[in-house]
Amino acid sequence: MPGVSHYRDDLTGLERTAWPVYLDEHSGLPGPRGNIELAVAVADLGDP
Repeated sequence: MPGVSHYRDDLTGLERTAWPVYLDEHSGLPGPRGNIELAVAVADLGDP
């Protein structure tokens, strides 16, 4: 699974309006484990 820096790079290259689709595709949900690395990247880059 890619690391936090990979997801930061991907999110930085996307328009904010494209984030929901990206998150749906990469979240790992529904499933046994959510993508913690992606959650950290969003928390780092997202608006407060």
